[in-house]
Amino acid sequence: MRQPFPNDLSDNQGERVRDLFAKAETDRPRAGDICSVVDAIFYVQRTGVQGRYLPHDFPRWDVGYSYFRKWGQEGTWDQRQGRLREGVRQAAPREATHRMACVDSQSVQRQSVAESMASMGTKRSTT
Repeated sequence: MRQPFPNDLSDNQGERVRDLFAKAETDRPRAGDICSVVDAIFYVQRTGVQGRYLPHDFPRWDVGYSYFRKWGQEGTWDQRQGRLREGVRQAAPREATHRMACVDSQSVQRQSVAESMASMGTKRSTT
């Protein structure tokens, strides 16, 4: 058993998202725990270390990279983030999903001005 890193999933978080990660595509069981693969991916993302320089107590770098790429294409990361966000919101007595969004008024104003200029066919003077 290795010492946990600060970015590792807690046991509670691991149980919450474990079912998002599909079962092995073959009939044989996985060689390692899927949470250790996730922890390795988080370690690379958090520290910026190259995958080939992962500490030896993580799975091999190519295993982590192949899962990272596959889960990104399948949308698993977005689903995982949503599950963890809902868990945090429920722990701090709030609704699981949010109902409001905050928009920067300067961005909206500038975009609408640019759109109106484009619809009027206005050009900038080059002289």
